[in-house]
Amino acid sequence: MAEAFAFADGSTFSRAFRAEFGCTPTEVRLAASAGAIVPMAQHEGPAAKTGPDNFARLLRDL
Repeated sequence: MAEAFAFADGSTFSRAFRAEFGCTPTEVRLAASAGAIVPMAQHEGPAAKTGPDNFARLLRDL
């Protein structure tokens, strides 16, 4: 996923993901595999300002 979004490596992607959503990709993956829903931070971060094609929407659509 990091490569698909042009991040230098997985750790850079993880840091950006945590900054944007308030949890790590690993936490989301583990919760999803357990059937739980991970509440993600609601805020006005950089992706929230890019309109309907924001980072969160891209991740949800994957």
